[in-house]
Amino acid sequence: RVMGTLVLLATFAYAASMAWAGSGALPAPASWAVGNGVESYEFSEPATGVTSAKFTLDSPVGDIRMGAGSDLVAVSGRASFGEPVFSAKTSGDTADVKLTSPRGGTTVLAPGLAGPRMDIALGDSPVWEIDLTAGAASLSADLSEVPLSALTFSTGAGSANFRLGPIPVRERSVPVKIKSGVASVEVFVPEGVEARVAVDGGLTGTDVGNGFRKVGDVWQTPGYASTSSSYDIRIES
Repeated sequence: RVMGTLVLLATFAYAASMAWAGSGALPAPASWAVGNGVESYEFSEPATGVTSAKFTLDSPVGDIRMGAGSDLVAVSGRASFGEPVFSAKTSGDTADVKLTSPRGGTTVLAPGLAGPRMDIALGDSPVWEIDLTAGAASLSADLSEVPLSALTFSTGAGSANFRLGPIPVRERSVPVKIKSGVASVEVFVPEGVEARVAVDGGLTGTDVGNGFRKVGDVWQTPGYASTSSSYDIRIES
């Protein structure tokens, strides 16, 4: 069976490496892109007193990069087959932001043709619930300055790395769920932040660094049992 990998890395202090057999669906049959056919796009929504927000992304292919910004959300990029659909709805101090790329067969770009690219900046003031579906995309998400209440990531045959930040003051347990088929995933947890890791599915090998210890069927950092706030990371294949 084709193997995927997960690497859980904590900056300075903790490290773990895991691998599992992927059971997710493989990408749809590929189509060729011809001509230059590349469109640039930009979307944004200003920050307007929002304290709690949800961000949903569905992008089957491309190079996706995420970070923090001063607006509620700002998106820019290039698209080979139509720009993504963007919506941002606010109600009082809450917001719901959605970004969906066109779907179809997996795109194999002809030589010399620039591929899809998406840069996303989420506001550093609201606490975010983030739900990402990346298909076969490549995702790099620096969330070290993006406060999180929850993070869900689903991928089929892509690759991803996440850099998490401190736990927001009003949050206790922040769930991080990774659902992966044939993929490579990295997660970075900052020094001094406690975390627990549970794995379901076709795990075939585990190499956990000294910062984590096995407690029953999970791995956790030394201070996890006594902390009032932590990341609870669950891996599903």
